[in-house]
Amino acid sequence: MKSPFARSFDELLNDVLTDYQNQIDPETGAPIDVSKGSLAFVKGAVMASAAWGLYQSIDWTGDQIFPDTCSVDNLYHHGAVKGVAPLVEESAADYLVRVQFAEQKPLAGGNRYDYIAWALEISEVQRAWCYPAVRGNGTVDVVILQDPATVAELESATLCALVKAFIDQRRPVGRGLDAVLVVAPTVDLTNVTISNLGTADPEVVAAEISAFLAAFDPDQSLYIAQLKAIAINNGAVNPTVTAPAADVVPAAYHMIRPGVINAS
Repeated sequence: MKSPFARSFDELLNDVLTDYQNQIDPETGAPIDVSKGSLAFVKGAVMASAAWGLYQSIDWTGDQIFPDTCSVDNLYHHGAVKGVAPLVEESAADYLVRVQFAEQKPLAGGNRYDYIAWALEISEVQRAWCYPAVRGNGTVDVVILQDPATVAELESATLCALVKAFIDQRRPVGRGLDAVLVVAPTVDLTNVTISNLGTADPEVVAAEISAFLAAFDPDQSLYIAQLKAIAINNGAVNPTVTAPAADVVPAAYHMIRPGVINAS
């Protein structure tokens, strides 16, 4: 965070030397000498350096106030104050996301964001979504996406059971053990065929469509217009999409992911 009052060293030195120069040397009756090497210049440089250091210290202190600009050590301090424990092998960037989530959506006795926060405290969980009251009043469904790095180490069903047990220890007392359902999303691989790209680079279009589909949430629909827009943004004028044949509306807790992407 840059202070609007911050000054560079050269600006500070120039101000100090200007003040000196506006004074009269009592011995010579002439303006004080501020040339390099003069006593006034040395004193001015010392004063400007000290003031510049204070400005830098103020800027650094200001940065430490906020988690997204502070040092890594102070980021963990921010998190500790909010009760966000760092996870094993978690990057500082991922930890910052959880700290900001705790700031923006603090625990509130069991609202939907609490369930997401609880699920994300399990290191193997990469993302989480909450669906309250789907199975009736007092029920909560949590859909979790496993960190790809741990898929081979932990079965999806085992992770779901682990997350459910963790949440059950923290959720409000209410319905029985069936109150919380934790599931992994069902992946629907979706093939895309898009043509008539004109001057658009087919490889670029295919890559962007693949990246677009790879970021879908559970229950998020895919619209043909979105695929055409990606091609148009890359130079196509009137692209044609033949697959999928229509907009794709996934079933509950299903998540679209890229299948075979053909662009020509």
